[in-house]
Amino acid sequence: MLSPHFEEELSEALAGADVSGASMEAAIGILRQLDDDMMELPAGIRGARKGLKRDRASGEPISFAAINLIPGSHKGKCRDLLMVISLGKKEFTERLRQAIDHCIQCLNATRGIIFVSDYWDNEAFNQERKSTFETLNKQLGVQLVGVLLAGNTWVVVPIVP
Repeated sequence: MLSPHFEEELSEALAGADVSGASMEAAIGILRQLDDDMMELPAGIRGARKGLKRDRASGEPISFAAINLIPGSHKGKCRDLLMVISLGKKEFTERLRQAIDHCIQCLNATRGIIFVSDYWDNEAFNQERKSTFETLNKQLGVQLVGVLLAGNTWVVVPIVP
């Protein structure tokens, strides 16, 4: 469930990333859809992710919306905001790597990353990827924000502000 202040918390967490209003609106719309679908589907977040085909606001396929999405059906134009959806321990480090690869491929375009997950491993993050995200932040201003599922509530966590 998204808290009443969720949008404000997410906007504040990405305030320094210079992400466009259209990108933030698309991300919020996708998170709302994911949250709604997750509550309706017995398969939970995994089933909800499979249902993400179109941006509900624009009706466009997600990959053509104002953001980039991992995993996605195909590579789209580089956008200022990347949303990564990671499920469980198995996908965690792979999705972090894909986010870094995306930032390198979209150098100077990606300003913010929203990492949506039902799992977070701080030790694995610190060992494998933290320094790379810190470098992306220092050199390019890329901010990493977690939207983590705690019970049935989504929590915004600035990871590399």
